[in-house]
Amino acid sequence: MRPGRWVKPAAWTALSFAILGLPLRGEKGERAPRFELRPSSAAAAPGKRFGRAALLNLAMLGGLGGLYWIQVEINKLDWDFELTWKDQVDRFFNPKNIRQDTNSFEVNALHGGQGAMTHLMARNGGLSVGESLLFGVASSSVWEYVFEFREMISLNDQIVTPLAGLVLGENLFQLGRYLRRPGGKRGLSFLGWLFDPVAGVNGWLDGGGESPAGGVARDSSMGGWVPTLSLTLENRFWGFREPGIASTPYAALRASMRWSGGRPAELFVNSRLIWGAATALPEADEAGPGRRWRFFGGLSSALDAAVSLSDLEEFDKFLAVDGLGVAGGGVRSGPDGNVRVTAGLYGSFAALRPAALPAFRKTDDLFYAKSILREWGYYFAFGYSFAGEVAGRWRNIEWRADLRHHVCDSLEGRDRWPATVLRDFNLTDTRTFWSLQGILRLGRGDVMIFGRGEGCLRSGRVNGIRASSRNFSVLAGLAFSL
Repeated sequence: MRPGRWVKPAAWTALSFAILGLPLRGEKGERAPRFELRPSSAAAAPGKRFGRAALLNLAMLGGLGGLYWIQVEINKLDWDFELTWKDQVDRFFNPKNIRQDTNSFEVNALHGGQGAMTHLMARNGGLSVGESLLFGVASSSVWEYVFEFREMISLNDQIVTPLAGLVLGENLFQLGRYLRRPGGKRGLSFLGWLFDPVAGVNGWLDGGGESPAGGVARDSSMGGWVPTLSLTLENRFWGFREPGIASTPYAALRASMRWSGGRPAELFVNSRLIWGAATALPEADEAGPGRRWRFFGGLSSALDAAVSLSDLEEFDKFLAVDGLGVAGGGVRSGPDGNVRVTAGLYGSFAALRPAALPAFRKTDDLFYAKSILREWGYYFAFGYSFAGEVAGRWRNIEWRADLRHHVCDSLEGRDRWPATVLRDFNLTDTRTFWSLQGILRLGRGDVMIFGRGEGCLRSGRVNGIRASSRNFSVLAGLAFSL
């Protein structure tokens, strides 16, 4: 078994200032230095340890179960079944008991975090990306069917937990290993354990550490018309390879939290992963005249979120889990730079606040509408999404353009309280996110100047009422490589 290696990790931090418009999301271009990690044979990845992963996961579910029963007075409002043979057989095998839950948007979104921890347990146990996805599905099913034995089976949790966990967990796994790599910058290794705490637990159980690999980015920015402070984490990997475990030719994660008036105001997350039956990407930055295009592709998953922490209807809440799709791309390199292209098409499951909801409320009300819509102001939907990106580098200049388009159609017939839904009308929405960015690297150092334009177009229909809105901003600033 040959040692694993990493190709094209990207890591940097930036300080920026908005010069026009209301900032919508923080997205920074990546540096792509030539880098190879070749751990010694003594540090090679261990064999599969499914038993340990399963025990760690059961310990986590047990802790969550304890929290569930501590808050029993709140959770009992969702109880529909007794712990009897008749009730449990009906609960397990009757499809009518698989329904949308009525939790808040934030609670349902947090299930992605539970899924990410489950994925980290599986990956650190030596399972492949595909095996870790199945592990996540099994873990989510154990929670829904066993630990929450008195409730309906949550359709949305069964989708969001394993699929969001796959995308977020794999990026955190690669990020943590990169930050703990031998020869990495001093003072950053602790972040590797922070992003992947399961590796720390396994290292402690083994009486030592483990071999690393991944990329990080941090960004602070001051907004335009509305003063905001933004902290952004970003990593991007081209050609992650682990012998005998996985080959993921492309993985990217951007997470940005914005503050306004001293309080958290907005959270943005965008993550892409190409995995499974994919062609590994060669060294994309290898120079040489006449270099041909190198292509890659395979199964892909993604996640997109734009969440306002305000309850005002004018502010967006959007979470799309692009569970399974196909994606691919290519790289062409030359002596002075390269061009990189990626694109993907996905089937989606989304939770979102309708863009037309404020306009609808001016003429109608939500009495007898979907339970989740009238209680929390959002709904669940199926749909599809497209994502594309073109990026390049020529000497000290880098640039990137990306587009993400989501089409959502509401889910009918699976309401938590069907007897109360007398107006199960249809809702549709689209979200289009885009950004353009240019970077100038100063000399051969780690300092860069960048400019970025970004925006979002929202449109939708609620029972025949249509509305749309848009956001746009231009930002510029300094960036510093990690």
